[in-house]
Amino acid sequence: MKRIKEIPDFDRPGENLAKKGPRALSDVELIAIIIGRCVPGRDVLQIATEVAKTLKTDVLPLVSDIINKKQDCFVCISLNGAGEVVGNRIVTVGLVNHSLVHPR
Repeated sequence: MKRIKEIPDFDRPGENLAKKGPRALSDVELIAIIIGRCVPGRDVLQIATEVAKTLKTDVLPLVSDIINKKQDCFVCISLNGAGEVVGNRIVTVGLVNHSLVHPR
């Protein structure tokens, strides 16, 4: 996979999102846009690839019960100090035009 600096400006994920919309981008490209800039010395696409793999292997099984729901669900997955899952719960279910989530 190319590093983000090796991709021409007009073909980077952010520009493609603006031109073509989110459905035209891969999961990795969408995650890279969410992450934005990265840790110095590490490329955002490399980190996005790692995040995508983690989501597929570790997170999707935890939220499989809400995949087919018609409304958006904001889910909180709680971890302990060792990074192990200790619980997951639906914090809120989306309304017509927004999801109410408080940062606390």
